[in-house]
Amino acid sequence: MKARDAVGVLNKKLSTKKNIVLITGAGVSTNAGICDSLAYSSHETADRLNKDIFSKLQNGQQALFTSFDLFAEKLAKFGRVRHHYTQNIDRWHARLPSLAKRTTWLHDRADTMVFHMTPTHTKVISAETFKGWVMKPCPHCKRLQRQRVREGKRRQSVGFLRPKVLLYGEGCPDESAITATFNDDLREPVDAVKIIGTRLLIPSVL
Repeated sequence: MKARDAVGVLNKKLSTKKNIVLITGAGVSTNAGICDSLAYSSHETADRLNKDIFSKLQNGQQALFTSFDLFAEKLAKFGRVRHHYTQNIDRWHARLPSLAKRTTWLHDRADTMVFHMTPTHTKVISAETFKGWVMKPCPHCKRLQRQRVREGKRRQSVGFLRPKVLLYGEGCPDESAITATFNDDLREPVDAVKIIGTRLLIPSVL
């Protein structure tokens, strides 16, 4: 079935649904060469990971939307998407304004840098500015350092910025916010849940 035909069928099935939850993205394994939480323990693995994330961000800013992407944006525009959860990190869905307002990025986004020691220190970037910020000193920490020097306090280490992308084996700093959003969805009636480009396994019902 062609993509346009598949979207047509989906449109008919969802025609009466007003509170839709979308789950999108593709899960991948470290066995496929995806870096884990140890990626920044060496320059070689860090460089490989950063190049991969940069490529995804660049492609996400330039790629054409699929028929489903445009369909999901239309649903969101008319207020029929209750929430959209995505595993994608490439900022693809951020280019769809209505859908982006309803989107939670489960694995974070490649267009944001984070200080590796303090998750609250972040900086939004683009594919054009990515290379100018990745692995560079955290600007927030540099300002705090200058302030400490003026106050006569001892210097503290200034770490580096890395893409705010959740790696295998890492704790999720946004877990509480994601859980709160998910619980809100559970409290209200949901007409339909659509899973696209990923697989949802529920062991208790298999």
